[in-house]
Amino acid sequence: MKNKILFLLGLLLSTLVHAQVNTVQPSIMVTPFVPEGADIRKSLDVSNEKRQVIAQISGAFADKGFPTKDFYANYKSISQNAAFEDDVQTDLKSQIIQSSGADIFVEADISINHQSDGNSVRVVLKACEASTAKVLSSKIGDSGRFYTTDIGKLGAKAVEKAMDGFLATMQQSFEDIVVNGRSIVVNVSFDEISDFDTTSEVGESGDELRDVLEEWMEQNSFKNYYHIQGTTAKKMVFDDVRIPLKDPATGNNYNINKFSRSLANFFKGLGMSVDRDLNGGTLYIKVK
Repeated sequence: MKNKILFLLGLLLSTLVHAQVNTVQPSIMVTPFVPEGADIRKSLDVSNEKRQVIAQISGAFADKGFPTKDFYANYKSISQNAAFEDDVQTDLKSQIIQSSGADIFVEADISINHQSDGNSVRVVLKACEASTAKVLSSKIGDSGRFYTTDIGKLGAKAVEKAMDGFLATMQQSFEDIVVNGRSIVVNVSFDEISDFDTTSEVGESGDELRDVLEEWMEQNSFKNYYHIQGTTAKKMVFDDVRIPLKDPATGNNYNINKFSRSLANFFKGLGMSVDRDLNGGTLYIKVK
């Protein structure tokens, strides 16, 4: 009986160790909150007090063993090496995130309240998967009001109150992506003057395009998981296509843009040219 108990305890310990080894720590970039329609550069140039709080948030992730990326270092690098026109300013933040290589960006909406009876800091944290902007976790933390001008300490209190539950949910959501892949939407449509539609016979087999496209999607989606929302002559919508977090061949980060390039090459191989657009987790393909 004693040996059986020791065996079961050993098996349990082995399982726990195995689970710990397979836990993937995503890289994190903490970004300031940018209100919709606001000037991007002005929103990113936050006050020194808010930068202190952002540093506290980044430090909290580092203390938990998460690799962190410096948002402002990437912001400075991009600003110095590229000229951004007014009509692309709204994309500046996403370009900073993508160039950093971070797996997750944590948007921090920081409120600093100065009153005669004390000061307080409130943080609203929202973690999003970098490639698709899918929300993984959100939490609010409030420092409480204290007679101190040390905003860094108040920020640390607010972050501490938000962090534990926030981290647990974020990690669980991210590990689900590792196991099951990112979920994206693929919307395939045809230009009005296009010679093709979903019923066009293509390739050596002469099968209809919709059947050939579905076969390609099955072969190229993560763990062969995809779902078709609907098909007409001029449109085919895949409302849930899974893509991997890492490229199986190279181990490098894999994202929706790389998937879109592969899909564009598929159409090119059939003698079709396409326009492709990305919006968050949705890929738009238009056959010309």
